[in-house]
Amino acid sequence: MAQPTTPAPPQPLPMLAWDDIVLHQEIGRGMFGVVSRGEYLGTPVAVKEVFRLPDVDFAKYFEREIRALAEARHPNCIQFMGIVRRAGGGDCIVTEYVGGGNLDDWIRGPKPFPWRQRVAFAQDIARALAYLHAQDLIHRDLKGSNLLVSETGRVKVCDFGFTRLRAKTADERKRLTYCGTDAYMAPEIMLCMNLDASVDIFSYGVILLEMISRTNAERFRRVMPGFGIDPQSIPVPPDCPRPLLDLALSCIADESAARPTWRTILDTLKTLDVDDDIDEDPLEGCMTASTSRMSLADLGPSTGKVTHAHPLHLVLPKLPSIEKCAACGKRMGMHRRMACREKECGYVAHRRCVEGHGDGVGNESGDELASVAASRRESGTAENGAGAGV
Repeated sequence: MAQPTTPAPPQPLPMLAWDDIVLHQEIGRGMFGVVSRGEYLGTPVAVKEVFRLPDVDFAKYFEREIRALAEARHPNCIQFMGIVRRAGGGDCIVTEYVGGGNLDDWIRGPKPFPWRQRVAFAQDIARALAYLHAQDLIHRDLKGSNLLVSETGRVKVCDFGFTRLRAKTADERKRLTYCGTDAYMAPEIMLCMNLDASVDIFSYGVILLEMISRTNAERFRRVMPGFGIDPQSIPVPPDCPRPLLDLALSCIADESAARPTWRTILDTLKTLDVDDDIDEDPLEGCMTASTSRMSLADLGPSTGKVTHAHPLHLVLPKLPSIEKCAACGKRMGMHRRMACREKECGYVAHRRCVEGHGDGVGNESGDELASVAASRRESGTAENGAGAGV
């Protein structure tokens, strides 16, 4: 009879030296901590100092966040680098630095936000949450300020302070506590009912509606007594792709069992066919050529056909010339040159060799340029011997 396997003990977390950290400016502050931009051994990082609040179990909160960060090894989750203890004794969490702002900046800011970019963001968030749920982790505080955007236009989920293991039994579901941000909360959280991982899907649906309408979720009206969101309170633009709106509305279903799975969400997003111009810089609201071809292909329909691919603008390097300067006799190489305008004349010279001879050399005839070259060559021979190619 096979013996039951015991779970492996958690791996020790990497401890970083405070002397290796250089702190720069503060970039964010919340109820539970402050985040500063910094460097760790030359690498840009974000350093989060967690506050020791009197009514919060600091050790439990801190342990929960760092364990979740360590488990969240996914391209669309913030990369955990380690823990550092400040000189004054405070513990800090060190993660990669993501410099493109957060999703709220895109939703509420003036920059262009094409539908193709919104779908790309929706895919990134769904991939991250699907991964977390597969690891039995529930985020429980999904919102725009916790979704960072990289310089290449990719979304990364951060702030795992409320993350906990997914409940697997009815008794565990009863122990899941009230937490999160009101505008993104599922009805079952507000009503203090038993809840499960689908609360993240509800929050995800609210974020989709924010991206669709470019409206703060606090403006979405809640309907009593169930605390569901009234679809009539959402300003939907006329050019919104209908499948995207339908997906968002299905995610905010009042009943958790009626919400789609992550597989259904990802399949729906993959089949969306939106048509936008995406030729601008990502920090101005669009995708760039630096975005991988794989991510571009993911935005095409399920047939695998890429509907819009950003062209690659290749610039071949200039090759060094083996022609010899008519003035000094050395190879032209990569240096700037001056040539005679007469096509039949083969005289070329380094710009530096003929510039000092007089103004307008580049506009003179072939005979005059030849004269300049000859005089330069003679002076060079007198000083250095016969000019030789290098």
